[in-house]
Amino acid sequence: MGSLSRYPGCAAKTWCSCFIPLTRRRYAGGNCVSFGTGWNWLAPDRLLLGVNPGNARSHANFRNREELPFPLLVDAGQRVASLYHANGLAVKRTVYLVGKDGVIRFAKRGKPDPQEVLETADT
Repeated sequence: MGSLSRYPGCAAKTWCSCFIPLTRRRYAGGNCVSFGTGWNWLAPDRLLLGVNPGNARSHANFRNREELPFPLLVDAGQRVASLYHANGLAVKRTVYLVGKDGVIRFAKRGKPDPQEVLETADT
């Protein structure tokens, strides 16, 4: 599966990872932000993770500014992004949803509608 499946709390949960690029001015995290704040993604059996190669301080600042209720993981050197084919000169905006059984249920580049992703959460 790759490194994200070993993140504390992923076991026995449906989890969604949003690989988000970094612009010069700020995070380009639109879809990840909408996942955490636009509807009730967060539930006891679900976990949302933002993934970006930025440093921990920039992640903390962004998370605080946007009041995000989910963690942003530092992916130094885009090691995790490469496992999910989201690496490049800049991280490729990509969303993955992994079921409780560890099977990838959804994968799409760009900014999929959160409802589109959520519909696959329990299949």
